Amino acid sequence: METVKKNLLLIPIILSVINVICLASFLIGLSVMNHPISSILTDLGLLCPLIATLSFFYLVIKVKKHSALKYFHFVNAVTFLVPICILTFLILRFLNDWDIYF
Repeated sequence: METVKKNLLLIPIILSVINVICLASFLIGLSVMNHPISSILTDLGLLCPLIATLSFFYLVIKVKKHSALKYFHFVNAVTFLVPICILTFLILRFLNDWDIYF
């Protein structure tokens, strides 16, 4: 029974690692904005919310109860919210610079 639970957690572990790598590439891409590779890194980081959503649904559907779920949910929440908040801030900043008001 314990090996089944370990196998169920293999996919969320892989998704969490990919998510953290995507988040790091997103932040690196934003920090070196004028570099040619920054657009590729930023676009790779935009996969974070999608991967976090898929991982969350996998955890809810397949892995219903496990002691490590709170850590996976925390990683999913951070990797989902950080790019969304940064992009919202940048969009609002862009709209403010162009004198477009709500």
